[in-house]
Amino acid sequence: MIAFNENGVSVTETAVNIPGQPLRISDIRSTRVVSDARRFALPVSISIIGLVLVVIGFIRTSGAFWVPGIMLVVVGWLAWWAQDTKHRLFVGTESKGEVEALVSADLAFLHRVVAAIDGARGSR
Repeated sequence: MIAFNENGVSVTETAVNIPGQPLRISDIRSTRVVSDARRFALPVSISIIGLVLVVIGFIRTSGAFWVPGIMLVVVGWLAWWAQDTKHRLFVGTESKGEVEALVSADLAFLHRVVAAIDGARGSR
């Protein structure tokens, strides 16, 4: 009986089928979800360079500085905003140790997978 089947991941009473990595429920000892933080240095650096150019452009009244400065400020903001936060599911097994089982941008999906795995482990 399939307890969970979504986005190519299925959890039954005996196995977890993740594309390219099947795992036995009896082998799983722990699960944890880790979220990667957004990168900070590059978008802020781009925006600061843009702000410096904007200030120089307004001091010297030169569009040759403030137009690229405004563009760099916008690019820095877009670089920050467009970053995908990735969430990773690690599964601790007896035979393989801790393995990265699944990567997704949807944290709720990974929590549903963990709940299904925990439910299948609890029924054994």
